[in-house]
Amino acid sequence: MERIVGEETMEFFKALFATLDKDKSGQLEKKELDLALSACTTSEEDQEFLMSLVDENSDGKLNINEFMFLMIIAEANIEECRKSVKAFNKYNTNKSDNLLDKKEVKALLVDLRTDVSDSEFEELFSILDFDSSGKLNKVEFHMLYKALKPIFEGKEDPLQTQY
Repeated sequence: MERIVGEETMEFFKALFATLDKDKSGQLEKKELDLALSACTTSEEDQEFLMSLVDENSDGKLNINEFMFLMIIAEANIEECRKSVKAFNKYNTNKSDNLLDKKEVKALLVDLRTDVSDSEFEELFSILDFDSSGKLNKVEFHMLYKALKPIFEGKEDPLQTQY
């Protein structure tokens, strides 16, 4: 993740997390997250949407990695996040794991007619795969979606087209 946001930003996120973690549990509960979520959006619906994106185990709490994902996507607008989730769902053929494997990500790049070599693809995937799981979660995919956006700027977003 540091390769994407930089060391200084990572340190800021860690310090912010420590400040918000009042009970020092290593997890931010809803009441501890209220300030961070309200900084992202005042809409309760949008706050719930953001939590659904980053709370990977759906326990209603955020660990440090989930919190960092929240801070990264907080910079994006909510509508862009919704489009990203829609595109993610389109390419997620194995709905049970809620992750995109390399084959699914390659399918997206083929649909966009991008000319990416295997070595470039592996490098891109390793940069985006923050947790080194070999798959992209919705937040990691959002970073790819943002990077690909200039490809279809001014045209209909091909990632939103239904087949």
